[in-house]
Amino acid sequence: IDVSALAGLDTEATNSSTASGAGVADLEPALSALGELSRTVHRCGGWSLCLDPVSPDMAREALKVADFVEAPGFAKALALALQGGDAKGLRDLLEEYKKLDTRALAFPALKQEDDASKPERPDQGDARPKDRTDAGPGTKSGKIPESRAELEAREDHLLLALPCGLPGLALLDARLLLRPGGEAPSKAALHLTQALEARSRLDLGTGRLVKTIVPSQSTLATIVALPAGGYMITVLNLSRKPAQVVIATGLGPDAVTSLTPGVQATQASSPTSFALSLKARQAAHLVAGTGLSAKAKD
Repeated sequence: IDVSALAGLDTEATNSSTASGAGVADLEPALSALGELSRTVHRCGGWSLCLDPVSPDMAREALKVADFVEAPGFAKALALALQGGDAKGLRDLLEEYKKLDTRALAFPALKQEDDASKPERPDQGDARPKDRTDAGPGTKSGKIPESRAELEAREDHLLLALPCGLPGLALLDARLLLRPGGEAPSKAALHLTQALEARSRLDLGTGRLVKTIVPSQSTLATIVALPAGGYMITVLNLSRKPAQVVIATGLGPDAVTSLTPGVQATQASSPTSFALSLKARQAAHLVAGTGLSAKAKD
């Protein structure tokens, strides 16, 4: 239910200033309509989701009548973080969500074709990759450059990773999960498979966001406490350059297990930290203290 389309239906223009300054009283007709719709949905055995709340205050009011509400400002903050390679604003917003019940929030993944929120591809400008070919002994570096498809798959995975690693609902875009035609999973979906399985098995949706860390300007880590014990850790590299990320969580590398192919936790300078080597625009999910982490220490 897109409640923004209902906001202020029965409110006279003279009684409200601007849409951005509308108070809860101005939105009362929308909330009443949402409540009635939610009751109808419940009678049919379903649950209700309020989309596009205009503010955290409205989200709090909407949760009085709806089962779930879209996390206010999340899509915009994620888009800005990806475009600017700066995680601070996104971190601050996630910390604000702790004032709400994060189990009742819905976190949307950015749409692939949404130009306003789609991050610039790392294959633009000076960072344009070449086709993947063997760089033989005649080259200076001797390295094999990544293909454009590999970079785009990592970036598509990045759009999905944070919603998947947070409690509440993950609203994932099927166009990022499926190849054209919808008959096979995309490379981004294959990167996400183990994390989605863990999300279901560990009941991550009813977990609790306990900490958000910004190890550097362009990296972000979230830690979610799982209902049966243990943690899910999600790490994002928003930069268009590789990053060495040190996560100070009180856990060493032997206590965590990576759910993302090609990413492994390694020893950091402190025994209560672990390090990750992330490629440009790469995300990773890890678990600790669960049955999925065989080496995890209680």
